[in-house]
Amino acid sequence: MKSFFRILACVLWATLLASCVPVTPRPVVPNRVETHPEQVLALHAQWGEEDARINEALGERVYDKDSDVVFSAAVTGLADNGFVVKNMERQSGYILAEGFGPIPPAQFKKLAQMGADELNKVSSRHWSPQVSSSRSVTITVLRLGDQKTKVKMRIVRPQTSTNSNGNYFKDIYPAILQAEYQCCWQALEKQMFLDENLDKAKP
Repeated sequence: MKSFFRILACVLWATLLASCVPVTPRPVVPNRVETHPEQVLALHAQWGEEDARINEALGERVYDKDSDVVFSAAVTGLADNGFVVKNMERQSGYILAEGFGPIPPAQFKKLAQMGADELNKVSSRHWSPQVSSSRSVTITVLRLGDQKTKVKMRIVRPQTSTNSNGNYFKDIYPAILQAEYQCCWQALEKQMFLDENLDKAKP
């Protein structure tokens, strides 16, 4: 019986000592704070300037084609590239379409990673590429003559995307915009070629 009380006393004493040991709280790890925001903003501004140059350089083309032929090819070409035509008016030559972009997924992923790498060179945060977001394309087909047509194209992309921490930044790497213009123009010209050969094949 004495042994039982001795063991119980030891257990109570050990418990009392343990309760007196100070408990060190777990450190709170704050979210990483951007330590070079001016460099990130400068890169965003540079990308915005490059976007403006790309829009100016790649946003217009003139074809020795009838305007109706070009208009029809533009509508079909956009649809073939995954865009949904939201509005079109043949008389004014206006077309509005929306979609997730014409760039093949593997190419988009590569270009997006290049953009993230550029950000990570000047940022204390880690930026990860984001999947393609919806964008809109506007096309205006202008008749210059019987066989002369000007096409104005403008690709409007989302202005923000997020990194792995949920932080927002202006989007997107300019090389993506350049590749999107190339894909859209190629789709339009391919469709004009197909339509012309289809007309020639008709009896």
